[in-house]
Amino acid sequence: MDLGIKEKQVILVALRRFLKELEDQLNSEDIDEEESADLANDAALVDLLVSRFEEEA
Repeated sequence: MDLGIKEKQVILVALRRFLKELEDQLNSEDIDEEESADLANDAALVDLLVSRFEEEA
């Protein structure tokens, strides 16, 4: 199923919000080194998804 432009834009907004949440958590002092690495990996993946959707939208 192909997504339309509006659907891609909605997904892009959600991914950007999620990326911001991940970045905020990464900047928190309440996480240990392992959690920080996990969050960094998650943020990198979401950033790739954002880039992909920006290209398509």
